[in-house]
Amino acid sequence: MSSRQQYAGRRRPTAAEVDRGIRRSLVSGGLALGLVLGGGIAFGYWSLNSGTITGPGVLSSGYYDMEVITADGTTWTGASFTIPATEPLATTPLLPGQSVVALIQVNSLSSIDMPVTVTGTFGGTYAASYSVGDIQYGQSTSGNTAPPGSDTCASAMTDGTSISNGGSFTLTPGASAYLCLQVNMNTSAPDPGSAQGTDIATVTFELSSVQPDPGP
Repeated sequence: MSSRQQYAGRRRPTAAEVDRGIRRSLVSGGLALGLVLGGGIAFGYWSLNSGTITGPGVLSSGYYDMEVITADGTTWTGASFTIPATEPLATTPLLPGQSVVALIQVNSLSSIDMPVTVTGTFGGTYAASYSVGDIQYGQSTSGNTAPPGSDTCASAMTDGTSISNGGSFTLTPGASAYLCLQVNMNTSAPDPGSAQGTDIATVTFELSSVQPDPGP
């Protein structure tokens, strides 16, 4: 039988079958090439579970507070404080141009640096007759009580640093400072007439603190 007769009974492959055969050959060739380039071994990605890191114990909060000790030995924390009657500020009547002071001790109960802002305000009918003359803070004084005859912070403090009304100073954790508060009766104060010798105004000193921004 001739070769022509041998293949005469066979069906010729369609164009689609030829195309699929070529693609299978290309895919097989590509896989073979990939195995050769990869050294014949297919690698995967390894993974590792590093575990959980546990802290040393419970987390605790810090503390941020201050206390004030007045001349009579009273300790004030978390509340308003009153200048005792033993201080010149509470007992000395003023005439225009005169001043009077009071000393207090301020203690930090904070675990971080604490800026302390001091603001004095006046109230009453003759509030405009008075002004905050000086505010000083320092470490060395004769005690919580202003020395007799002291009418300015400069005479009451031996190492005072002045700040303006509404200004601030900083206490480090656990530190203490003496604070001198001076009140002036203005030279322009009007004569209160029959109110002379009586209480004609009130003064309030506020000590406040806001935690500094710890930053990023």
